[in-house]
Amino acid sequence: MERKLLIVEDNTGWQEELKYLCETVLDEIHQDKTLKHLYLDDTFVYNKATAIKVVGDLESAKAYIEQEALAHPRNAASNGQSYFDLVTVDINLTDETLEDTTEGWDFLTFLKEKLGEANVIIVSGEKSPGLVIEGLQKYGALSYVWKRQFEDAVFESEVKAIILYNDAVKLLNTWQWRNAKRALELWRLLHQIEFEHRPVYRLNIEDTFAKRVDSLTRIPNANWSHKMLGSLLDRQNWVLLSLTIKGLEDFSAVLRGSQHADQVRRFMAQILENTVLELGNETDFTGHVDGEFILISTPDRIEALWTRIEEQFNRQIGIFYDLQDNERGYAVLKVDGREEKIPLMRVVRSQVTADDGPFFSIETITELAAERKQNSSNQKILSDS
Repeated sequence: MERKLLIVEDNTGWQEELKYLCETVLDEIHQDKTLKHLYLDDTFVYNKATAIKVVGDLESAKAYIEQEALAHPRNAASNGQSYFDLVTVDINLTDETLEDTTEGWDFLTFLKEKLGEANVIIVSGEKSPGLVIEGLQKYGALSYVWKRQFEDAVFESEVKAIILYNDAVKLLNTWQWRNAKRALELWRLLHQIEFEHRPVYRLNIEDTFAKRVDSLTRIPNANWSHKMLGSLLDRQNWVLLSLTIKGLEDFSAVLRGSQHADQVRRFMAQILENTVLELGNETDFTGHVDGEFILISTPDRIEALWTRIEEQFNRQIGIFYDLQDNERGYAVLKVDGREEKIPLMRVVRSQVTADDGPFFSIETITELAAERKQNSSNQKILSDS
């Protein structure tokens, strides 16, 4: 993703000032070691020569946006994501009513119609708080700065905050688990910036993230997982592992109860998280769907991921059993004076790859995974007998 800022300002002196301040903020962001380590080098391209476009009047700005709208479809700015990292618009706020300044405000409506949501800072030489707040509420700008505040670094703080906010939205809307966690961390860093007045962000990244995460396991929930499964229909070179904790039902029903079973599910999710973090890459995904776990990766990494998951599960699952159970290799349930052996839990997999297709729906993928898992279970039963 490439940085793009738009400055709409008719005064040539202020044009240079605004461009200089925006360049200063972009340089600061891309030199920040924390941000570079978190996401910048992996996600955003910053070309200083082309990052900022300056136009001298609204008509020129509209012509430029018309050109950009033709080159970039509206879906590039969906789900609260702005095509521009930032747009600054100079609006005359000396009049007493909002209706007297409609030309500048209407430009915001035009911008939104052409390219989707826009991250706008209103810049003005006159301070009319009531008028600008009314305009922000009506037209959806995120913030405002008076030109006299430029000396106090207020403008730079606002620019930095809005650019980082847009970064978080873009990361979140890739639907990649690792990027979503980066977005959440960036959102929390963003709230450490001090403001005279905080920009009115359209999305609460933390709330959006929480709605996509399973409340028990804290990894992507069914909706998010189905979104990723749907993306496989248009991809090649993928592998889906459907993972089941075999024996969890008996563990919950006759040994320890549902509360301990929930702990096992959280334990399994943590193994998946750590494994993908250590051995996976940016596009690998793990989720929790209807009590089952899924892992999406590529053929070159899948066996290493599966081996690590199975090893970690088998090595650590003993923490949920008594010492005697671990020594025997099974739990014992006494029923009417008889001892019944309850096998220790284990993780089993079924595997579907892109080569098993073509697939035309999510259901055809998940049904094949379920069929293979059932066949695997049947073969295990036969071998045990």
